[in-house]
Amino acid sequence: GQLDLRVDKRGLDVAGQATFDGIPASFVWRENFTDTREFRSQYLVDARIDDIANIREFGLKMEPFSNDFIHGALDTKLKFTIFDKVDRRLRIQADLTQAKISIPALGWTKAKGAKGQADFTLNFAKDLVVGVPKFSVGAGDLSVVGAAKYALDGSGLERIDFKKVAYGRTNMSGSLIPRSDGTWDAGFQGDSFDFSPQWKDVLSQLSSGDESSETLLDRLTLAVELKKVWLEDHLALYDVSGTFAREGEIWRTVLLKSRISNDADLELAIRPGPDGNRRLMMSSNNAGKFLKFFDYYENMLGGELSVTGTFDDGTPGQPLKGRIAVRDYRVVNAPILARLLSIMALTGILDALEGDGLAFSDLSAPFVLRQGTFEFEEARASGTALGFTANGKIFRHADVVDLEGTVIPAYALNSAFGRIPVLGDLFTGGEEGGGIFAAAYTMTGPIEEPVVSVNPLSALAPGFLRNVFGIIGKTNSERSVLQEETEQQGLQ
Repeated sequence: GQLDLRVDKRGLDVAGQATFDGIPASFVWRENFTDTREFRSQYLVDARIDDIANIREFGLKMEPFSNDFIHGALDTKLKFTIFDKVDRRLRIQADLTQAKISIPALGWTKAKGAKGQADFTLNFAKDLVVGVPKFSVGAGDLSVVGAAKYALDGSGLERIDFKKVAYGRTNMSGSLIPRSDGTWDAGFQGDSFDFSPQWKDVLSQLSSGDESSETLLDRLTLAVELKKVWLEDHLALYDVSGTFAREGEIWRTVLLKSRISNDADLELAIRPGPDGNRRLMMSSNNAGKFLKFFDYYENMLGGELSVTGTFDDGTPGQPLKGRIAVRDYRVVNAPILARLLSIMALTGILDALEGDGLAFSDLSAPFVLRQGTFEFEEARASGTALGFTANGKIFRHADVVDLEGTVIPAYALNSAFGRIPVLGDLFTGGEEGGGIFAAAYTMTGPIEEPVVSVNPLSALAPGFLRNVFGIIGKTNSERSVLQEETEQQGLQ
């Protein structure tokens, strides 16, 4: 292209149009000849880079100038200064409007066409990037300010320090450190973090068993200290302190302490076991608020919650087998339970349910969580006035239940017969947690409005007869199995 060249004893000035590795640009070049010079050479370049990958031709073969973070076109202003034989500095000011930006660790993206600006200063030792003393990105609601350090031996990025990360409901600071094995160490602290994009992935994984996620780094160790972590629009954890380790598509380690509300805490620990399968321990001092918070059940008050289990990490979907335990809680205004009590004409207990609630001393529910389905076997709940047993499934992804079990009125007295040696199984029908008089029930259909039925012949029958009456309404195959079980109990 056409050049404007001027030379004197102090230096050289060149201005014009040129092409750098296929990238057209306008430029100004200043070369100083004097010993008292501030710099030896300086280049001012205005260029439109149609593909961010081309910027690597300028020697920027490092993050964030990679296809992992930025795609598309940039309008750039570059100022490249050579101070001496070693020290060099590059400042890049870029209009990001035509670029797509993705920050996987934060679950944030900027679409092409949304306005954005970036400002990076890079220090070089000859042709080697040794540091980014300052960078800033402003795009949409995102504002990031920080610095980065690169290894002097040329091995690449050592760490990124974020003085500020703010977007939407996120306001924090922290660091990202890449490791030679491809993993990342991260630490963030601050007022708030919007975890809702990742939380949607977590819920999806629980429903489908699919562990894949495009919003998180595949191999990440993360430590956080945050005052608030948003999970959904109106759902947040408080005073969150935790350490998390992700390998591939699985969180191998989760150590979390937080609060659901002022009077409800949550602790979660997931650790690899000796056999390689992860072990889970979760607890809360307020089971009712925990279950309501995570949209599992809204009619429980209080209670001490404990959940233990083991993931079968060798099986697709990593099913979780464990036990839910709750002590000393109350159930209030529970429509489905009220319907069941009405069918059984237990009006006194129904009145208590609609008043201060029914008190229960213990709930124990062995379960398997597999691809969004809870499978229960021999689950039981007990209180002075009422007891329950349950077997069956809850399909969380479809909000459908398929349960059966027994309801035991006057549980404290009724179930006492089941603890009599030898005769106990005869009275209760061999059902753990059962009573001498109990009604068999079934519950099927949508969680909000299931069909509830009670076998009237079983309501006043002792345990060994209840199994016989329970045959009524079964299919032939189910009836034969139940008959066989009843016969075996009669022989014991």
